[in-house]
Amino acid sequence: MNVLKIFLAFIFLFLSSCCSNVNNNDKADSQYIINKKVQSPPTTIKENQSIITARVEEINIENENNYSINARILNVEENPAYESMAVNGSVYKLFPNYALNEKKEIDYQSYKEKNNSLQQLSKLKTGDEFKALVFMGKDNRWYIQKVLK
Repeated sequence: MNVLKIFLAFIFLFLSSCCSNVNNNDKADSQYIINKKVQSPPTTIKENQSIITARVEEINIENENNYSINARILNVEENPAYESMAVNGSVYKLFPNYALNEKKEIDYQSYKEKNNSLQQLSKLKTGDEFKALVFMGKDNRWYIQKVLK
């Protein structure tokens, strides 16, 4: 009888350890699924362009080539060739998107008009308005591609 009790106790312990391992594996699997969701790749930014009219709210200048403009979007013109991500009434921090040469320097020879017009934006004051072609980059920053007249 004692042998039977010991045998039943052994089976009970064995079955409980199997059940607890299953539960631990389930927890590990669900944790893996949770981690997979958390570690999923970030959303990619689609190629986009917006033609905007904006008003300068603030301009931050390091030098005439390195600046940013906090601008309120007054008007967005849709371009059917590109998705537009700019929203009327929003304020965006805009950075110039200079054309660079192979040395990663601003190319004033091949892209004189584009780069000069981007550089001229650094001279704007609060309240000034401008029209430009802008886009949201893959780094989630807004860039001024081209100044429009």
